Amino acid sequence: MAVRPPSVVSIVQCTSVDSAAVCYFISPSASGGAEITNYEYSIDDGSIWAAASPAQTSSPLVISGLVNGTTYAVRLRAVNEAGAGVSSNAVSVKPIAPASAPTISGVTAGNGQATLSMTAPSQINDSSLSGYDYSLNNGSTWSHFASVTGPFTITGLTNATAYQVKVRGVNSAGAGEASSAVTVNPTKLIPAKPVIASILGGNGSATVNIIRPTDVTAQSVTGYQYSINKGATYQNAVVSNGSFSITGLTNGVSTSVQIRATNFNGNSLASVAKTVIPATSPAVPSITGITPSAGALSIAFTAGATGGSAITSYQYSLDGGSTWVVPKTAVKTSPLKVTGLPNATAYQVRIRAVNVIGAGLASDAVSASTPVLVPSAPTTTSIAKSSTTFTVDVTAPVNNGGGTITNYAYSVDNAKTWTVVNPASNSTRIVITGLKPNTSYPVQIAAINSAGRGAASAKYNAGTLR
Repeated sequence: MAVRPPSVVSIVQCTSVDSAAVCYFISPSASGGAEITNYEYSIDDGSIWAAASPAQTSSPLVISGLVNGTTYAVRLRAVNEAGAGVSSNAVSVKPIAPASAPTISGVTAGNGQATLSMTAPSQINDSSLSGYDYSLNNGSTWSHFASVTGPFTITGLTNATAYQVKVRGVNSAGAGEASSAVTVNPTKLIPAKPVIASILGGNGSATVNIIRPTDVTAQSVTGYQYSINKGATYQNAVVSNGSFSITGLTNGVSTSVQIRATNFNGNSLASVAKTVIPATSPAVPSITGITPSAGALSIAFTAGATGGSAITSYQYSLDGGSTWVVPKTAVKTSPLKVTGLPNATAYQVRIRAVNVIGAGLASDAVSASTPVLVPSAPTTTSIAKSSTTFTVDVTAPVNNGGGTITNYAYSVDNAKTWTVVNPASNSTRIVITGLKPNTSYPVQIAAINSAGRGAASAKYNAGTLR
């Protein structure tokens, strides 16, 4: 009997793998009277055929060299000495790449176990994950999680033993790229006690900075708790970047704070307690009066609430709050005296209290002015004489007291009596009349402003003519 080509091949399934397809098939029911020596495959629905190399005669057939993400129409046919047999039906297949590496985002050690949190691979490559593999020895050997949702708990570990943990995603192409290794050290111990590094009071609150445990238990810490009643009760702390906040405290009341670390096995011993006094900046003071004096203002005030921390000083502003002055010597109580001011000057006065938190709100502005003072003494420069008059020339006072000089007065009897120039004049030439001939007089001159008569000039002895 003549040998004929084999009958049809039946493809059961073609599985996508990385750059390849694995095709499972049922051999022809009739070999054509001769042994099947190989199989051929087509990836373009039968247009072009290629022989399996090396030759194979049993299922499955691996077709390699494919492009991931490309869909192929695969057909198979058997070959004997008479040639290629009848083509199979076409089966669609699209090779895919393994998943990219996941990321271990967190690891918590427990008693003989470790719990992993991870971020899924960024590239799953046209497939879905069937689970994750994990390795405890940096990738030398692998075990499988038959789940794609975490967190994932690995049990059966030896306490106080360091493990180099890696994970990888699994899709239909197989195991993907491994993550970076993370060290985990299971422990059955409770954490060592943490330390309060510092504590800062705020407005009804406190910010606590902690030092975490650094021994073998550190990795197993799952959280922190705090107590504000000397350990009678504890509340969970939300720690971020080594610190957490406590709210609901009372300003000005000393609070004792303790913390402890927790893990799967229990709570650590409590830290050494540290105290804090919550506070805010002081409340607004109130100016009750301002007393002006020469070059100075004395500001009387009523203090506002301290904000929970002692007031350390008061500051003042003379320009309505645009600029602020800190007294050289701290003023803590009323009044606040401001010196060194020019006379006859108007000010918009505000004050504010300061504590360890900072400056509080300013008081309302109060208008105040330094007073006009009497002028300083003029200087007599010369006297022209007649038998009954003196014509006195003076230099105006160096300091007009902050007010305009409106007139002058003179005395010829050692300042016992004074005569005001009439009519009033601010001329620095003063004429004194009504004198006796051939008589000596002690002449003194004083300037006048709105505050009154100023200081007298030095005596200038002069005599009238005969």
